Amino acid sequence: MGEMGEGGERWREAAGERESGGAADGEGSCSRGSGVKFPARSRQFSADIEGVPTTFLCLSYDDRLMVVVTQIGTLGTMLYARREQVGGAEGRGQMGGMEGSSVFNVSVLLGKRDEPLMAACARQLIETLSLQGVTRPLLLCLGLKDHSQKTLKAILQCVVSSRLWAQPSSA
Repeated sequence: MGEMGEGGERWREAAGERESGGAADGEGSCSRGSGVKFPARSRQFSADIEGVPTTFLCLSYDDRLMVVVTQIGTLGTMLYARREQVGGAEGRGQMGGMEGSSVFNVSVLLGKRDEPLMAACARQLIETLSLQGVTRPLLLCLGLKDHSQKTLKAILQCVVSSRLWAQPSSA
């Protein structure tokens, strides 16, 4: 029983260090003791969407982006969106001569599968990221109170205008 108490104390100390040791701009890293940083950069901000406080979080991994938007404190519905190249030398005949065309695929991994507007939001976001040069797939988590077109459009505008996936500037 004493060890559990000590373990809990160590956990609280670690959590306290993490909370107080974070950068002011929301950049996250995990470098406790070992000098090894967490393999993903993170940024976080909040905004008011249709009168509801909304938290935005982006984790930028080497192989994908993860964007979490929550109004309810949970991950909510998890969508996976990716860009696929079609055409090229082997696909020219099938695609009517179009070279280097892109197709954007969205799938619901967990959560509400009967919300087409959420899939449309993920598709619009991956298309926008692609136009801005981002080639990594997107894992989008939407924990929303309201799934209306107006809410999703406002969320999309916030994510795109924040450029959460952009490299932080060197200081």
